[in-house]
Amino acid sequence: MSQTLQQIRELVARREIQVSDHGYDALAADNIFIDDIVAGIDKAVVVEDYPTYHNGPCVLVLQHDGQGQPIHVVWGIAKTTASPRLW
Repeated sequence: MSQTLQQIRELVARREIQVSDHGYDALAADNIFIDDIVAGIDKAVVVEDYPTYHNGPCVLVLQHDGQGQPIHVVWGIAKTTASPRLW
């Protein structure tokens, strides 16, 4: 398993998350709810892992929304805050 995704799951379990402005805009445009993404983190499947990304480790995952539709989500751990972010 991806160490990045494991770290993100642990931080999400502690409710230590932030959503970037870009993340909010993208979610709103696609009518996706943050609660659905957070609730689905345990079933997320890694598509690409970027442990050395310059803004901090991040991972692209396949998840499902509240209606069971597949969605791609980018989770990252920002270097400046050490909190997972939806980018």
